[in-house]
Amino acid sequence: GLAGLALTIGMAVDANVLVFERMREEKERGATLAQQIRNGFNRAWVTIFDSHVTNLLAAVVLYAVGTEEVKGFALTMILGMLWNLFTAVFMSRFIFETAYNEGFLKELHFRKMWDKTNIDFVGPRYYCMGVSLVVILLGLGAFFARGMTMYNIDFTGGTLVTIRLNEADSTVQSLTESQRVEFVRERAVDVLPDVTVESLRIGEAAKAARFNIRTTDQDVPQVKDKILAAFGPALAKIEMSVGEGKPIPAPAADDAKAATVLNRFAGGRQYDLGFNTTSFNSTQPASQVVSAEFARVLAAGGIVNPNTRFEITQGPAASKAGAGTTLILKTDLEPDAAKAQLAALKDSLANNRDLLFERISTFGSTVAGETRTLALIATVASWIIIIVYLWWRFHSFTYGLAAVLAVVHDVLFTLGAIAVSYWLALLPGFNNLLMIDQFKIDLPIVAAFLTLIGFSVNDTIVIFDRIREIKGKTPHLTTKVVNDAINQTLSRTILTSLTAWLVVLVLYVLGGEGLHGFAFALVVGFLSGTYSTIYIATPILIDWLGA
Repeated sequence: GLAGLALTIGMAVDANVLVFERMREEKERGATLAQQIRNGFNRAWVTIFDSHVTNLLAAVVLYAVGTEEVKGFALTMILGMLWNLFTAVFMSRFIFETAYNEGFLKELHFRKMWDKTNIDFVGPRYYCMGVSLVVILLGLGAFFARGMTMYNIDFTGGTLVTIRLNEADSTVQSLTESQRVEFVRERAVDVLPDVTVESLRIGEAAKAARFNIRTTDQDVPQVKDKILAAFGPALAKIEMSVGEGKPIPAPAADDAKAATVLNRFAGGRQYDLGFNTTSFNSTQPASQVVSAEFARVLAAGGIVNPNTRFEITQGPAASKAGAGTTLILKTDLEPDAAKAQLAALKDSLANNRDLLFERISTFGSTVAGETRTLALIATVASWIIIIVYLWWRFHSFTYGLAAVLAVVHDVLFTLGAIAVSYWLALLPGFNNLLMIDQFKIDLPIVAAFLTLIGFSVNDTIVIFDRIREIKGKTPHLTTKVVNDAINQTLSRTILTSLTAWLVVLVLYVLGGEGLHGFAFALVVGFLSGTYSTIYIATPILIDWLGA
């Protein structure tokens, strides 16, 4: 969903840039202010329509055949494309025309990135194609060399475990934020295959104490044993504090409602139980987990009918996120017996190996394989719909095929960069300075590929529409027509691409562990997309449609 939103915002920016570029061209031709506004929107409309409808149709296909996660991307993009058409074409025009009619807008001012260029983009196309082919083949070689280690557990099956570090352990206390991530990764890598680690900061904690560990090992008991052996005392146990027991008063004789609620434990005591965690590795509420454990403790202690001797309910919410859980225990046990059983409960919770993990989830390779297949089918289906639509709009199959070739180029280029990251991350300069990790294909990176497809197609359609405009009714393309189209849209291409690239660069540097792979794919992909649009997709039209 967030990836679809990112693409929506990027295309909204691009739609406005297209209009403003057209307005500037009209001003340079000497048009009046009213003509600049009218012609700017009118001439940009066709390009905006083509790019948005292409992505809209692709999103419909993705929604029809994709996985649940891909459907989230597609639904967000469908809504975003529809709203973009309304805002960029209608609302923006309404604002400009209202400002002009009311006399607020006297003149449009534009800065130019550079004067008109006359670069030969078509001439070196064979060299560019050769370089791209070599780079893509090297990337594919790295991809196949990594094999199944190229995929995260989203596509291979495996186990996800959430652990909590023991803040009281001297080893943990001495570690900085980044050192904690490395500490967890090193311990996990030593005992588990294909490990990835993600830090989880909760609330206002100074340092992350919780971490997700993903591994392709699907044997849950074995994963538990290995993590317990690797982390030892550095793994936090469930700690329980017990408040002073407060007598539960008997209800007034005339208060029938209170008598119904309190009569069971009237004369007994109430204890506040505090815990250092909000999760007990269960889909059940914490009160049910602790109740089940306390019942076992009472039964082991010889208490008859243990389930009837107490009641545990949720206490007041913690004042800080991640501070822990408070439960309320009501019991009719004698104070000395209650204290002894609560001490036994405290030891039982601390030593329960299943409760040392805040979350454990696993899924098999069959489900993962279906996810991988559906994601691939959805992607290829979106390419087919792009070809069909551009074939219809440009009256030539070649335009659709050229656009999809550029998309495939960008996806394979980015895939190669992800594959090569496995070895680049081992080099100190790349790992520390460029923040490159051993990236794997997971659902966020699939979302990045889908975003890249939309970005690349949008970029290509802008130039294709300008070619159609310059070519007019001429039956054949010429080198001059293609070069003119690229040169005339170059400032728009650079401006939009640079804006989008700077955004994902910020996500890459500051977005944290969860967005790191997604942002890396887009940092590489947006550069590739801009290059392929200018030097691959458009110039090859000369070989297929040239005179």
